[in-house]
Amino acid sequence: MIPDGVSVTLVEPKYPVNVGHLARLLKNFGVKKLYLVKPTVDISVAAVYASHASDVLDRAIVTTFDRVRKENELLVATTSVRASKKSNVIRRTTGPDRLHALLSSSRTSSIVFGRDTTGLTNEE
Repeated sequence: MIPDGVSVTLVEPKYPVNVGHLARLLKNFGVKKLYLVKPTVDISVAAVYASHASDVLDRAIVTTFDRVRKENELLVATTSVRASKKSNVIRRTTGPDRLHALLSSSRTSSIVFGRDTTGLTNEE
């Protein structure tokens, strides 16, 4: 079960298929809030891929990354890239149980996914 107060943030989403499938996933797991930071995606096209979850896209909050930070006590960012230099942000693998515990420890939290093409920057 996903803890209450968990949202998902997509930073500069570009591909409608990714946004649509994510909306369906959020609906299936009961996540109520989706933030879209500077989206370049056509939401009406994404709705085609959302199946019966177009309401999630209708409620999506188009915003800035700063607002997402201010509205959430905890941000959990995702990556598939290992750090290659000491100057990179420290990355740790977190299993589902630990992630659940982290998300449960905060009143509000957001799981942040970077750009479809390049992910998040170290600054973000």
